[in-house]
Amino acid sequence: MYLHVKYQSPTHYSSRDIAQVKVSSTDDDNNNNDDDNDAEENIPPENWDDDDDVYLDAKENLSQTDSANSAENYDSADSSAVKSLSLQTCVNVHYIKIEDAESSRSVKDFLSDSKRECVAVYCHITSDNQEVPTTGDNREVPTSGDIQDITDILFFTDDYFHHFDLKSGIDVMEEGNLADFFNSKSPVKIFHGISTPSAVLFKKYGIILDGTDVFDTQIAMELIKDLGEGDLNQLEALGFTSDRMDSDIEGSLDDLRIQRIKEKCHTMFYSYKLFDSWLEKKKYKKRVYDAVNQDIDATRLREVRNDRKKKAKSLSSNIDQNQQQGGQGKKKNKGRKK
Repeated sequence: MYLHVKYQSPTHYSSRDIAQVKVSSTDDDNNNNDDDNDAEENIPPENWDDDDDVYLDAKENLSQTDSANSAENYDSADSSAVKSLSLQTCVNVHYIKIEDAESSRSVKDFLSDSKRECVAVYCHITSDNQEVPTTGDNREVPTSGDIQDITDILFFTDDYFHHFDLKSGIDVMEEGNLADFFNSKSPVKIFHGISTPSAVLFKKYGIILDGTDVFDTQIAMELIKDLGEGDLNQLEALGFTSDRMDSDIEGSLDDLRIQRIKEKCHTMFYSYKLFDSWLEKKKYKKRVYDAVNQDIDATRLREVRNDRKKKAKSLSSNIDQNQQQGGQGKKKNKGRKK
């Protein structure tokens, strides 16, 4: 069931705010008073259309795609399904921007919930002050010397859209435990074009996606086309078209670009189940494995893996020694009592 969320401005939320987010079912008529109170406390910006629950500039941009498919304005096919999807994501997804380590740890725990099956991931990457295309024919992978930064990482679940601003100066990767989420085996992390994010996450933060549960909707789409599997009409109904999904979102993330990322992540998230049911697993996993590692130096990857194994072995050895010492201490105390 979708949850209707009143407008929330994309500002910093503390972990307590995250825990206390108020949502109300669109079918629940008993919460009208609460909705009125929320509306009084939460005043939307001037460019917010209260009738359609959407930014005016986003709404205008959507209507423009009816007359012309502009690469600058959404790069999406002229279809009612895409327009419906865009408005739907505005209404049903609660947007939270994370700018401190405490909130980061809280959201990491939320995303890592054992009951959560999957999370859609979008990485906004820059090189030499320019955004790096991560999908499509123009995909680029800068060398380690060229990489400037990952400026933003965004996660989409079925009811929340979490935006980690890595420019905020807070170490969300280590202090905020976000690296632990990427290095964990589950939930499934859904990307669209995983090669570049995998390479940059490894080079910048030592994160190894290989061995974790990841899914690439771009590879999945290529495979079902090659094999003649699946139903493209079902994907198009979710807004999944190559023109739309492979178009790059360039520039700093203003409200309009964030809206476009929401739409893309929404499509990735809901198309995952379809792809997973259609794909021949062995062929798919081989392609994903190749894509995850293709832009990472194999020697460096091996060094990092070996270093982690040594650290894990050392930690395990220390734990065993402490347990043995504790056991010996208990025996001595027993001997004294006798």
